[in-house]
Amino acid sequence: MAHQYEGLKLKLLHLIEKDQQKSIKQPIPHKYGSLSWVANQPKYDISAIYDYLGEWLLIEYGKPNSRLLEHYILNGMLSERDIEPFKTVKAIRLDFSVMTLEDEEKFLTMMDKKKQITAANRVGA
Repeated sequence: MAHQYEGLKLKLLHLIEKDQQKSIKQPIPHKYGSLSWVANQPKYDISAIYDYLGEWLLIEYGKPNSRLLEHYILNGMLSERDIEPFKTVKAIRLDFSVMTLEDEEKFLTMMDKKKQITAANRVGA
């Protein structure tokens, strides 16, 4: 059985070397099934990268998850002051909306509640 496995493995490696540019779409048949080569998605060990190269690489090339950052701010884990030095303005979009005074009041009330929740979570942390 081990001999058959090694034979299939060599055959697969030969196919990979023969056709490096194209993906192998046809499985190698075997009496118990087939053998296919599937590329794994790359996984990054962020802590190892940080330890090896330092924080500058992550700050320079990393892309933060804005929803997660907002969640951390709302829960008091981070403050706006912690994030502000790392923000970069790439484009400023200016939109205007026409709304009734009632809608504007609702919007401003919602934003005020959000700020109050953030402040309460920061004090409680």
